[in-house]
Amino acid sequence: MKFAPSIRDARQRAILSQEELAQAIGVTPRAVWLAEQGAGTLKTLISILDHLRIPVAGLPPASSLGARVQAARRRKGWSLQKLSERSSLSIPTIRGLEQGKGRIASLEAAIAALAPTARVRKPATVRREAPRSMGGSSVQRLVHADCIEFMQGMESASVDLVVTSPPYNAGKEYEADLSVEEYVSFAERWVSCIPRILAPSGALWLNVGHIKVSETENVPLSYLYYPLLRRYGLHMLQEVVWHFEGGMSYKTRFSHRTERWMWLVKDPKKYVFHLDDVRDHTLNIGSDNRNNPAGKNPTDYWHFPRVVGGRGASREKTAHPCQFPVAMIERIIRACSNPRDVVLDPFGGSGTTAVAAYQNGRGFISVETNQRYHEIAKARLERLHKENGAEPPPDLERLAS
Repeated sequence: MKFAPSIRDARQRAILSQEELAQAIGVTPRAVWLAEQGAGTLKTLISILDHLRIPVAGLPPASSLGARVQAARRRKGWSLQKLSERSSLSIPTIRGLEQGKGRIASLEAAIAALAPTARVRKPATVRREAPRSMGGSSVQRLVHADCIEFMQGMESASVDLVVTSPPYNAGKEYEADLSVEEYVSFAERWVSCIPRILAPSGALWLNVGHIKVSETENVPLSYLYYPLLRRYGLHMLQEVVWHFEGGMSYKTRFSHRTERWMWLVKDPKKYVFHLDDVRDHTLNIGSDNRNNPAGKNPTDYWHFPRVVGGRGASREKTAHPCQFPVAMIERIIRACSNPRDVVLDPFGGSGTTAVAAYQNGRGFISVETNQRYHEIAKARLERLHKENGAEPPPDLERLAS
């Protein structure tokens, strides 16, 4: 049983930043951050669970988690020694837990031994704050328009982060059939808009796959985009490989199972990067004390399952044929923007970037030219607003003027 995912979910559903939750329970923001990484102290955890009204199923009720551990142990007729053997915790550690002291990881180990089926439930009623306009940002826009025309009308330095994936010219239902020369011309038209509207410390995360240039030749789009991006003053910091299962299968070549993220910035000496917000504690294999308890750097090779339909369909799947997993976009947004920043997706599709921005306290502008996909995105955001007890903002479906 892991507390971290439920804490993050409950906090976001309550429309609270880590700083606001920390202030409400009288701890430091770092203490909340550690709890959301599965680290930190039991004292902080109990305060968070109480404040967000998160119940834990599978253990007898009691006034605190420590007392619940003790009650569960006695109910089973286990001695401290037996629980120590089953959980690999020392007896002093268990005594501390039963007194409400110790660390979250120790508590999770004790619960796993005492009640393997215990789980953290979503709050039946989430504490609602009056909507704070996305934690401070009033920008929440889903725009049905041509993105190039729309971006040409945007104010300079008006967005902090661009996360997008343009058409690949790979034969999808929403793509035109362009020659390579025509595609490069299209790419240059939208790329040329980005530097002007990015804030000085802003970044572009561009996802690309392959373009089919003939019956026998596929070319990575990063080869075509890099010269354009460099020409317009963007600096490439890194390429990140997204690996997934499934996808196209071939019999005359190796199957594609990866796409590329190109991470570019306006100023390579001044850009946003919050590593601690995206550390992956699942990479902490073994008990090496040198490991950061919040997890390791996710590296430049990411594995996120594709969002698929049909049998075994993903829960977040919509009718859009090429939909990103929200978790992957959340990693980019948390790492490369600040709370209340504005995130732009010029090729908004089903609204995944907008969803990820909303759920992480950022503003968003999602532009989509296809009416059907625009309606899908609008429905997703309206559902999220409803779940959070907030009215959709009046400009959610405002068109570009």
